[in-house]
Amino acid sequence: MKLENLYELVQSHWPEKIAIDDAVVFSETSARFPQLVKANDQAEAAVEDRNVYNDLHNLAVWSFYQEIHKVALQSHRLGRAHLSSTDVTITMFDVRVCKNLKGEGWEDVKASYERANSV
Repeated sequence: MKLENLYELVQSHWPEKIAIDDAVVFSETSARFPQLVKANDQAEAAVEDRNVYNDLHNLAVWSFYQEIHKVALQSHRLGRAHLSSTDVTITMFDVRVCKNLKGEGWEDVKASYERANSV
């Protein structure tokens, strides 16, 4: 699947505005954001139907969550009460997807993703 299509698909499962003022901060680099977790749970539920979605979609949702959580930590430190799903850029998303595809067992999905996105 083309990067642009994958990003748009995954990003569309996230609300445009997400509260992060409910953070439970554990340390400078660790916090839990209940509203962010709720949004992720909803995005994951949207890709559970294996007849429509595949392993790449599941990995993409996880990758998006990893990036938006990173943005939430930075934004919370800056005193922001909300963030937007568009705060995760397509470049950030692609870097994370590629990093996650390096894991063991993802070789076939990685090869397919690279073929679909080669220039």
